[in-house]
Amino acid sequence: MIVRGVVIADASPQVIKSRVAGKRVRFAAALTEKDLEGLPVSASTIQDHRVQLLTNQPEAVLRELFRRGVEISDLEVAGADLEEAFISLTTHKANE
Repeated sequence: MIVRGVVIADASPQVIKSRVAGKRVRFAAALTEKDLEGLPVSASTIQDHRVQLLTNQPEAVLRELFRRGVEISDLEVAGADLEEAFISLTTHKANE
């Protein structure tokens, strides 16, 4: 991976994905970006009642959403994929 002419990662996809501590959390719920305020989420996408979050603390995020009364279905928690690792690594480097 190269950001602004600087190599930030030169490894296999598996190794690059392992460098991102975040978990991908996907579920169905009626949410808006405002509903996620104050939660430890590094990236989010909400479209047609499908929510995808990237977080280092999936348990804390889900616990708080349940506490707030959010009804969740079709829950899936998995490690970050290569695209999410790329976004995470390039965003981090761009902000330095």
